[in-house]
Amino acid sequence: MNWPIAGTAMRISKASPSATGRDSSGSDAEICLRGIRVAGSRAWGLCSRTFPVHSGRTFNQTTRRRAMRMGMMQCGTFVGLMAAFGSATPAAGQTCSPVQIAKLLASDGAPDDNFGFAVAVSGDAAVIGAYRDDDGGMDSGSAYIARFDGVNWTEEAKLVASDTSPDDAFGRAVAISGDVAVVGAWGTNDNGIDSGSAYVFRFDGSTWNQEAELVASDPAAGDFFGNAVAIDGDTIVVGSVWDDDNGSKSGSAYIFHYDGTTWSQQAKLVAPDGAMNDWFGSSVAISNGVALIGARFHAHGTASKGSAYIFRAKGPTWVFEDELLAGDGSASDNFGQSVAISNDVALIGAYADDDDGNLSGSAYTFRYNGTDWMPESKLTASDASAGQQFGYSVSIAGFTALIGTNTDSGSAYVFRFDGSSWSEESKLVAADGAAGDFFGHSVSVSVDTALVGAFGDGDLGAGSGSAYVFDLNCLPDCLPDVNADGMLTSADFSAWIATFNAGAPLCDQNLDGVCDPSDFAAWIANFNAGCSK
Repeated sequence: MNWPIAGTAMRISKASPSATGRDSSGSDAEICLRGIRVAGSRAWGLCSRTFPVHSGRTFNQTTRRRAMRMGMMQCGTFVGLMAAFGSATPAAGQTCSPVQIAKLLASDGAPDDNFGFAVAVSGDAAVIGAYRDDDGGMDSGSAYIARFDGVNWTEEAKLVASDTSPDDAFGRAVAISGDVAVVGAWGTNDNGIDSGSAYVFRFDGSTWNQEAELVASDPAAGDFFGNAVAIDGDTIVVGSVWDDDNGSKSGSAYIFHYDGTTWSQQAKLVAPDGAMNDWFGSSVAISNGVALIGARFHAHGTASKGSAYIFRAKGPTWVFEDELLAGDGSASDNFGQSVAISNDVALIGAYADDDDGNLSGSAYTFRYNGTDWMPESKLTASDASAGQQFGYSVSIAGFTALIGTNTDSGSAYVFRFDGSSWSEESKLVAADGAAGDFFGHSVSVSVDTALVGAFGDGDLGAGSGSAYVFDLNCLPDCLPDVNADGMLTSADFSAWIATFNAGAPLCDQNLDGVCDPSDFAAWIANFNAGCSK
């Protein structure tokens, strides 16, 4: 049968595990189940992006140096049909409704622990900070690891600093990436009162062990190093919000790198236009060698509107790349109070923006086009109101953004990117929410899991705190049924091509949060696996 897709006509024969035909440039091509043979110079080599070939029910892995490719990119559009398909299969119905699946409490929670003041999730593991826990003295702090076993979220470990002391505020900031967790303790006194530190813990398969205590190479009293932390793989960024290199409380951030044995400081970041009272390092984020640092009080002219700064790794060196500003910012918006980054998209909260009343709040997205960071959208809650403080916390993973509020019972909002714009998909609230819970003060999202802190919850005493887990699985129950017609047919391949070209969420067939060529092989595998009714 013929499959006309994006100007391509390929003939697939059931009798033979191959397909032949011509691509849109007129070049001959033959696809085999164990590789692709391409004839004609225009059939390959036009673009640097190629589709990897995977083992299993699709194709064997090949290297990029060979001409065995599952398609080609031409001016940003997929123009080759490089696949073999089975017969049509019924697909399950489509659903999309975030569901609260767990409420997390500390096993030894107590009044005023503020469990949930900071939260982070990565895959099936989460870390929740309780910076006012008193195990090591008043407000020494702690953090808890929770893990999803496929059925339930359960507490796996309680983390405390090896040198815990009163007022350390260990757990005021947390981050996690894979088997490594980072906990900020801005109140430690190793190098003067409130000089601060951050602690690294690693999971060895059975136990979480403290691996390192991070401190600034130039520590000083009152720097509050550890007020914000972020991690991506072997790189950690730590905020030091009251460092004074550019004046009192100008702020800084530090990059640490793990070489397989030791964590060592790689760079100190400061704003190129830093000034007194900027609070650079108010918030930090990192993704794929790009660090995003918030400076919530940075002034433009005479108004302290706030800024966020992009730094990019160039080998072991970190280079300033851009300063991000709200196009409609005004004094005291607190743009940069919260920041998040995922691949080429930055998300920045401005909780004191007043478009919908005083302190109603907003958040902004910026997208990197390969050269510049461009403003993309301004997000506000569909039910925005004065005092909501929307944007107090933000998180982003792929096509999903999670934005929290900081008021009374609280809430958090899920936004999705459809390839062209961001739109609000749902509002999250606690099933048992109550006044003073501050649900949404902290948020984190990983793939289709959202974690929302409610540090004021009182289940174990006033201010003991909690955290809520939501399943955001708003992908179709049958992932390869891209056109959602209830059947798996050739039309779904055409639909997938459209999502790839648009960079839309359903392109992401391997659920890694990125739309890229590897999703082509994943779609084939999903198609061949079929879906139950």
